[in-house]
This record gives sequence, C-alpha cells and structure tokens, in this order.
Amino acid sequence: MITYQKGGYIKPVRYSDASFADDPDSCKFTAGQLFIMVNGLVTWKVKTLKWVSTSTGETEYVAVFEAGRQAK
Repeated sequence: MITYQKGGYIKPVRYSDASFADDPDSCKFTAGQLFIMVNGLVTWKVKTLKWVSTSTGETEYVAVFEAGRQAK
C-alpha cells in the first residue's frame, strides 16, 4: 500500500544505482531506480541490462540515464 503524507514535498525525487558485473561470466550489470513523491514510493524498477559494461563509472552513468528516461 502506498501512503502519502499531507503537506509533503510534491516534486518527484528519483534515486538510481547500478551494480557492476553481477555475473562475472557475462559481465552484465544490474541497474535500479525509484521515484518518491510526497514521502511515498511512486514507482521502482530493477533489471539486468543486456550489454556488457567495462567499468563501475559506466554502469552508474547508464543507471542515471535510464532513470532520466523514465522520469521523462
């Protein structure tokens, strides 16, 4: 159940994170994101992405890009 608080912050806040090379054999990574509005969770998504990443920085960048695309 989603619960909202009266008088909370109305603008959505997004968080994103990624995990580099969760599967050492394939080097694919997992990215996740969530959106909070009025102190309540609105949406969340976690998925293993199809392409191979070469660094932790790249995985974080892609996670932020995916979260921005979801926000749009």
